[in-house]
Amino acid sequence: MSGRRIRSGGFRARVLPIVALGPLLATCRREAEPPDVLALAAARARRQEPSEAPSQLAIVAFEFRDPSLDCPAATTTSCALDAIDGVRTTGIAKINHTAPVRLEGWAADGAAKQVPNIVIVELLGPARLLAPATRSGDRRNDVAEALKADALAMSGYVALTSFRDVKPGEYRVAIRQIDAAGNAMSCDTHQRIVVP
Repeated sequence: MSGRRIRSGGFRARVLPIVALGPLLATCRREAEPPDVLALAAARARRQEPSEAPSQLAIVAFEFRDPSLDCPAATTTSCALDAIDGVRTTGIAKINHTAPVRLEGWAADGAAKQVPNIVIVELLGPARLLAPATRSGDRRNDVAEALKADALAMSGYVALTSFRDVKPGEYRVAIRQIDAAGNAMSCDTHQRIVVP
């Protein structure tokens, strides 16, 4: 996989810092966090419609996140990491840390039969790292049929990520899903990424 390149047609090739990611993960009240930060995260989630597709996909760098800063999240099994750079994942994948890497899959609240408003890719290993994903815009009829909910056909996500500053090692890939009310769920994709 290290020799594959990302298709560049229509994608903006720049790395974006994840400045607003922290408030999006705050899903319970803490004394140190002002209520307006939580309200901002919930309002941002409500504004993003589940059917929105990205007009341009920007490269995002993974950001370190201290797990002690997060509120506990419910767990779900309604997610997957299906492909890395267009190649179907089969458990463990070695990526090229010098070029952008495209991560594709789906995330859904299977119990509520809803698409989450916010999807975040989590790498869990030598460090905990996060990168936001966006809706792919591709219909996922396979997900809708399997979970018996037409609304989940828009559950696809994509993230064009930079692993340039990620410490070498093996990382478990999880998906953090946040709904319109700001409730978080965590989902283990059962996939691993090896960063050389």
